[in-house]
Amino acid sequence: MTYALLLVMSVVFLEVFVRTKPEVPARSILRTSQEAWDILRSSEIDEREKEKKMRYGSLAILKATLSLTGALLLAVLVPAILYLIAVQPSPVRRELFAEALTSIPVLVVMVVVTLVYALGRSVFRERLRSR
Repeated sequence: MTYALLLVMSVVFLEVFVRTKPEVPARSILRTSQEAWDILRSSEIDEREKEKKMRYGSLAILKATLSLTGALLLAVLVPAILYLIAVQPSPVRRELFAEALTSIPVLVVMVVVTLVYALGRSVFRERLRSR
Protein backbone atom coordinates (compact mmCIF):
# COMPACT_ATOMS: atom_id res chain seq x y z
CA MET A 1 0.00 0.00 0.00
CA THR A 2 2.87 2.36 0.73
CA TYR A 3 4.20 2.14 -2.82
CA ALA A 4 0.76 2.56 -4.32
CA LEU A 5 0.20 5.65 -2.20
CA LEU A 6 3.56 7.08 -3.28
CA LEU A 7 2.67 6.55 -6.93
CA VAL A 8 -0.78 8.09 -6.44
CA MET A 9 0.81 11.08 -4.72
CA SER A 10 3.27 11.48 -7.61
CA VAL A 11 0.46 11.42 -10.17
CA VAL A 12 -1.63 13.83 -8.08
CA PHE A 13 1.34 16.20 -7.85
CA LEU A 14 1.78 16.09 -11.62
CA GLU A 15 -1.93 16.61 -12.32
CA VAL A 16 -2.26 19.54 -9.94
CA PHE A 17 0.92 21.16 -11.26
CA VAL A 18 -0.09 20.74 -14.90
CA ARG A 19 -3.58 22.12 -14.25
CA THR A 20 -2.11 25.31 -12.77
CA LYS A 21 -0.66 26.00 -16.25
CA PRO A 22 2.94 26.72 -15.20
CA GLU A 23 3.94 27.31 -18.82
CA VAL A 24 2.16 30.69 -18.83
CA PRO A 25 4.38 32.40 -16.22
CA ALA A 26 7.43 30.51 -17.50
CA ARG A 27 6.90 31.93 -20.99
CA SER A 28 6.32 35.35 -19.47
CA ILE A 29 9.68 35.15 -17.68
CA LEU A 30 11.46 34.12 -20.88
CA ARG A 31 9.74 36.82 -22.95
CA THR A 32 10.44 39.55 -20.38
CA SER A 33 14.07 38.46 -20.06
CA GLN A 34 14.53 38.63 -23.82
CA GLU A 35 12.90 42.08 -23.90
CA ALA A 36 15.19 43.24 -21.10
CA TRP A 37 18.23 42.02 -22.98
CA ASP A 38 17.06 43.86 -26.11
CA ILE A 39 16.54 47.04 -24.08
CA LEU A 40 20.00 46.84 -22.56
CA ARG A 41 21.63 46.39 -25.95
CA SER A 42 19.66 49.19 -27.59
CA SER A 43 21.56 52.34 -28.40
CA GLU A 44 18.35 54.20 -29.32
CA ILE A 45 16.93 54.23 -25.78
CA ASP A 46 18.38 56.68 -23.27
CA GLU A 47 19.58 55.47 -19.87
CA ARG A 48 16.64 56.81 -17.87
CA GLU A 49 14.16 55.10 -20.15
CA LYS A 50 16.16 51.86 -19.94
CA GLU A 51 16.11 52.08 -16.16
CA LYS A 52 12.34 52.62 -16.14
CA LYS A 53 11.69 49.72 -18.52
CA MET A 54 13.97 47.44 -16.53
CA ARG A 55 12.04 48.18 -13.33
CA TYR A 56 8.78 47.24 -15.02
CA GLY A 57 10.40 44.13 -16.43
CA SER A 58 11.75 43.08 -13.06
CA LEU A 59 8.28 43.47 -11.55
CA ALA A 60 6.82 41.33 -14.33
CA ILE A 61 9.44 38.64 -13.69
CA LEU A 62 8.77 38.78 -9.95
CA LYS A 63 5.03 38.38 -10.53
CA ALA A 64 5.57 35.40 -12.84
CA THR A 65 8.04 33.83 -10.40
CA LEU A 66 5.55 34.16 -7.55
CA SER A 67 2.89 32.61 -9.77
CA LEU A 68 5.16 29.64 -10.49
CA THR A 69 5.97 29.34 -6.79
CA GLY A 70 2.27 29.32 -5.97
CA ALA A 71 1.65 26.58 -8.54
CA LEU A 72 4.44 24.49 -7.07
CA LEU A 73 3.22 25.01 -3.50
CA LEU A 74 -0.31 24.03 -4.48
CA ALA A 75 0.99 20.95 -6.27
CA VAL A 76 2.90 19.95 -3.12
CA LEU A 77 0.04 20.79 -0.77
CA VAL A 78 -2.47 18.35 -2.25
CA PRO A 79 -0.23 15.24 -1.91
CA ALA A 80 0.75 16.47 1.57
CA ILE A 81 -2.93 16.43 2.54
CA LEU A 82 -3.17 12.88 1.17
CA TYR A 83 -0.19 11.98 3.34
CA LEU A 84 -1.82 13.50 6.43
CA ILE A 85 -5.03 11.57 5.81
CA ALA A 86 -3.56 8.19 4.83
CA VAL A 87 -0.19 7.92 6.58
CA GLN A 88 0.16 10.29 9.50
CA PRO A 89 -2.41 8.65 11.85
CA SER A 90 -0.55 5.31 11.85
CA PRO A 91 2.99 5.07 13.28
CA VAL A 92 3.62 1.84 11.34
CA ARG A 93 2.57 3.43 8.04
CA ARG A 94 4.66 6.49 8.83
CA GLU A 95 7.74 4.32 9.33
CA LEU A 96 7.14 2.36 6.12
CA PHE A 97 6.54 5.57 4.23
CA ALA A 98 9.74 7.14 5.55
CA GLU A 99 11.71 4.02 4.56
CA ALA A 100 10.22 4.08 1.08
CA LEU A 101 11.05 7.76 0.60
CA THR A 102 14.69 7.19 1.51
CA SER A 103 15.11 4.19 -0.78
CA ILE A 104 16.88 5.07 -4.02
CA PRO A 105 15.23 2.26 -6.04
CA VAL A 106 11.79 3.35 -4.86
CA LEU A 107 12.50 6.97 -5.76
CA VAL A 108 13.80 5.95 -9.20
CA VAL A 109 10.66 3.86 -9.83
CA MET A 110 8.46 6.78 -8.70
CA VAL A 111 10.18 9.16 -11.09
CA VAL A 112 10.06 6.71 -14.00
CA VAL A 113 6.40 5.84 -13.43
CA THR A 114 5.50 9.53 -13.14
CA LEU A 115 7.37 10.33 -16.35
CA VAL A 116 5.69 7.43 -18.18
CA TYR A 117 2.34 8.63 -16.87
CA ALA A 118 3.10 12.19 -18.04
CA LEU A 119 4.11 10.95 -21.49
CA GLY A 120 1.04 8.73 -21.75
CA ARG A 121 -1.14 11.60 -20.61
CA SER A 122 0.36 13.86 -23.26
CA VAL A 123 -0.12 11.29 -26.04
CA PHE A 124 -3.70 10.60 -24.92
CA ARG A 125 -4.57 14.32 -24.88
CA GLU A 126 -3.03 14.83 -28.34
CA ARG A 127 -5.11 11.99 -29.75
CA LEU A 128 -8.24 13.46 -28.23
CA ARG A 129 -7.48 16.86 -29.77
CA SER A 130 -6.83 15.41 -33.22
CA ARG A 131 -10.30 13.84 -33.42
